[in-house]
Amino acid sequence: MQISQEESWLYFDKEALVLHNKVRGFLGWPGTRARILVVDEKSDKRNELELKSI
Repeated sequence: MQISQEESWLYFDKEALVLHNKVRGFLGWPGTRARILVVDEKSDKRNELELKSI
């Protein structure tokens, strides 16, 4: 069975050990990806960042 890029997303509702093992297992290709919401409290400006570890 092949690994798809969709499986590379990290979801932070999972346990840290699960995330750690996923990052280790997906080193190289396809890497792992996560979306993080950054909020500027002064201006209430919101930016969604997409991070990829390879």
